[in-house]
Amino acid sequence: MAACGNIAGSRDIVGNSPAIRHLRSSIATIGPRPCTVLILGESGTGKELAAQGLHQARNPDSPFITVDCAALTDSLVESQLFGHARGSFTGATEETPGYLRLADGGTVFLDEVGELSLPAQAPARPGPAAAAVTGAHGGSRGIGQAGQGQRARA
Repeated sequence: MAACGNIAGSRDIVGNSPAIRHLRSSIATIGPRPCTVLILGESGTGKELAAQGLHQARNPDSPFITVDCAALTDSLVESQLFGHARGSFTGATEETPGYLRLADGGTVFLDEVGELSLPAQAPARPGPAAAAVTGAHGGSRGIGQAGQGQRARA
């Protein structure tokens, strides 16, 4: 577990209990893998710190983007994640790349994804649409987070 201390995000996780040691070990094991991760927990328990640790373990030089899903309306989720062209809807005055393209091989942390309605969560699921947007640059890794008692469909 000493190697976990070398992962920047896990250094910010304070504690030495068996649960914290297990978390650091999990970050070190899962972090380097190219996969989507769902982090569950109560508010204020350090889910974003765990996400940053996972990101640092895989590609620390790439972007880490946090998206506050609780602040997004259902109608804007796809536009914010995937971007949009100028004129594609009222108010779209310029082309916007979207968070997945901005991540460019990095990590997108979907904070409070469980606050979105189930239909609005669908575009955030890993799949062909996300791969088509980001595949040219090796893809972006998504890390979703839902509060305790909420289930994000990922």
